[in-house]
This record gives sequence, structure tokens and C-alpha cells, in this order.
Amino acid sequence: LWYLANYTSKNFFGSYQLIISTIGLLSFLSFPGIKDAILQSVSRGYDYSLIIGTKTAIKISFVGSFVLILLSFYYFSKSLHSIGYSIIITAFFFPFFHSLNNYHFFLEGKRDFKKAFLYKSFICLTKLFICFSILFFLKENLVLLITFILLNNFCINFAGE
Repeated sequence: LWYLANYTSKNFFGSYQLIISTIGLLSFLSFPGIKDAILQSVSRGYDYSLIIGTKTAIKISFVGSFVLILLSFYYFSKSLHSIGYSIIITAFFFPFFHSLNNYHFFLEGKRDFKKAFLYKSFICLTKLFICFSILFFLKENLVLLITFILLNNFCINFAGE
């Protein structure tokens, strides 16, 4: 965020913050409490709860995708096409954005804290590298930045699951 705030335009940074905040605001539609349930049930020996919990969270998250598609129509009607396209891309990845990172909680439930730490660190460093690369090479392209951040999040978390 520091790099975005200091080295990009106010309009670009504001649009990026709008999209990230929208994802955060609608995260309640992705069943966030399932992570705690997975952690508790795995620590009790029910390893299969990771699969059941992730499937349930993905199914419920499609409601958030529908809300995001409706929101993108609003931005298209206001002629803010880059925000509209970014939100449509976000709607595509939304069911997987919060749902597929349950593996971290699975590892904590298994009391494998070292692997959980390495997994989380790898995800954070990869996101940081992708963000800097896109901003350095493609300058201020909101649609590509959001696409690659969400695609990166999907690929890493899907590989973890």
C-alpha cells in the first residue's frame, strides 16, 4: 500500500482501494466463520472437515459474486469502465478468494505451525512480488493489477488445498 500511495496517481490508488474494500465488505458472504470451525474440528481429529467446510464456503460465496456483478453494472452506468471490469473479474474469483485459504487453518489445527508459517509467508511474498512487478512494468493498469492479484491468490491457495 505504501508503494501504491506514493508512486501512483490518486485516482488509481483510490480505485484500487475501492475494489479491495468492496471485497472486504462483502467477505461476510463467504462464510468466514468456517475457518474457525475447520481449525477446531481438525484439532479434534476430523480432518475431512477441511473439504466439507471449503465446499460449503464456496457455494455460499456465489451470492457475493452475484452482488458484485450487480455492483459492476452500476459502475458501467457511471462510465467507470476500469472499475466495472475489475469488479466483474473480482466477481469471478470471489467464491475462491476467501474460501480456498482454509488450508492455513487446517495446518494450525494439525499443530503444524512451522508449515503454516512458511505457507502464509510464501503467499504474502508472492503477492508482494506480483504487485510490484505489475506496477513496475505495466504502470497504472487497474484491471491487470486486480486480475493478477486475484489469479495469484487463487493459484496459490488452490495448490495448498
